[in-house]
Formats: sequence, structure tokens, C-alpha cells
Amino acid sequence: MKVVHWIIGLIDTLFINFILGLALAMLVIKSHWLDMRVNAGALILVLLVFVSALYIVNSKYKIHRYFYWHGRNRYLAILVSSFLVIIATNGFSIERLKIVLAYTIREGFFMNGASLSQINYALIVCLLLGTVNHLYYYKNQSPHSKSLALTDKKSTVTRY
Repeated sequence: MKVVHWIIGLIDTLFINFILGLALAMLVIKSHWLDMRVNAGALILVLLVFVSALYIVNSKYKIHRYFYWHGRNRYLAILVSSFLVIIATNGFSIERLKIVLAYTIREGFFMNGASLSQINYALIVCLLLGTVNHLYYYKNQSPHSKSLALTDKKSTVTRY
């Protein structure tokens, strides 16, 4: 069960950082100078690789208190602000969101053979599965593995 919980935590971490990376890529795309020199979608891939390495290191050295995404309030703040950045940088247009997000993801993950509609369907599935995974992860998290959980003399859990 511990391994399953670790994998679900990794997927949850990858989900929030995928959304954050997508928001950062949208900000880079807004700068024409940066967009011409940098593959904005590759920021997503680099962030996911870096965060995966941090998660694996956390298995050995327990550095989770320094993670910016750890904790329910910070998680929701990152998620909401990232979605707002993604929507605002695309001019609140659904048609533009369909094209720009799919193109950014396709170029970032080097999937040039996939069509934009395939990427959009995969994005919808990933968002749904990521949300379900997140809800499951926080619902079934044991008190001893919660982020920054402290126990006092009465063995109650205090969260920050």
C-alpha cells in the first residue's frame, strides 16, 4: 500500500506541476522575443523532470517541507492562479485555448505526429484523471504522511 500511495503522490505532484508549467509556457509565449528563442512547451517537460527528481530524492531525505506545492492551500492557490494565467494569456477565448494549448504541449513533448485534436483529448483526459487522483490522494492520506504534520502529546494532528 505504501508503494501505491507513493505512486499516487508522484502523479499528483506531476499533475500540479504540469498545470504550472503550462502557465509558465503561456507567459513565455506572450513574449515574442522569448518565444522565438525558446521552445516554450519544453518548459513543461523540464519542470516535470526536475520535480520527478525532487520527489524521488524526497523518498530518501524527506525534504517535502520545502516543496512549494505541498499543502492543500498552496496546491489550490497554484492550481487556480495557473488556470487564470492560462485563460488570461489566451484572451479568454475557447477557440484560442484549443489551438495554443495543444500546439504548446505537442511541441514541448516533441509529439509532432499527433494532431491538435488528439492532444486536446489527451489533455482533457489528463485533467480529469489528475483531478480524480488528487481527490483520492488527499482523501486517503494517512495522518502520519501529511505534509508538515506534527503530533503533540495527545497524538492529535496539527496542519499548517
